[in-house]
Amino acid sequence: MRSRRKKGSTFLALICLAGIGAGTWFLTGDRLPGQPIDLGSPPPAAIELTVEERAFYDSVVMRLRAVTAESEALVALGQARSRNILELQRRSDRVEQITTQIDEFIAASGIPDRFTEAVAHYVAGIKAVRAAESATRTGFLSFGWDAIDRAVEGMASGAMNLRTAQELLERAADIAFQPSAVAFGSDYASPDSL
Repeated sequence: MRSRRKKGSTFLALICLAGIGAGTWFLTGDRLPGQPIDLGSPPPAAIELTVEERAFYDSVVMRLRAVTAESEALVALGQARSRNILELQRRSDRVEQITTQIDEFIAASGIPDRFTEAVAHYVAGIKAVRAAESATRTGFLSFGWDAIDRAVEGMASGAMNLRTAQELLERAADIAFQPSAVAFGSDYASPDSL
């Protein structure tokens, strides 16, 4: 009888802790662990762009910068073997939210010829990032650290494709190319405001 009561108390304590954690997650929203990333200002588009090209560039450039920076942050966390599940999930959620916005815009508006190479790198990069996120989740659940290491390599490859996509997009808009450095420590606009 006593061990049954002890098991029930332990189970109830775990449920309470889970409830407190879920409540904290809900109440803090986007203020969970993980330093926000400074994306910098996007370079202006050239005057020679068509209306459609300018609209595409203006809608995609900051989102692509954000998803690239978040993916690179996930790579850094993976290479450091971070076990900070909250930060990993937060950044993963941001990647998914932003890429959904990019994908929906592309589906609705199409891709101007000027930007097809950049979008091809974006598609390849985000495919690799999503596959790596999935493999990482599976690795965490099964304690498969080797699988996580391979997933981090895949994520790094995807992040490099995203960085290339960003650079190609900016070059294709007749921007004077200057590689951007990802700076950590200052806030950036939420994906909803992009």
